[in-house]
Amino acid sequence: MTYDCDEDAVRKLFDVVDSESDALQRLGQPDDVYINDNVQANRPWSKTMIYRNSWEHLILQVLIMPDGTVQFCWSRK
Repeated sequence: MTYDCDEDAVRKLFDVVDSESDALQRLGQPDDVYINDNVQANRPWSKTMIYRNSWEHLILQVLIMPDGTVQFCWSRK
């Protein structure tokens, strides 16, 4: 599996989002949601929303940071 955090690529693939509410509006309910309990020092208590696209085997992670900013990562099987 490859892993990429190229935000431009993510935005092109998913026409992505600027906030959690925007994610829910545009992408619908995520397949999985969890809170990162200080997993990484620079992401304490961020929320990760997982969207899976079974046709292309893409997984989009929308990371909602404590300060309200959003990061995107996607992986391709």
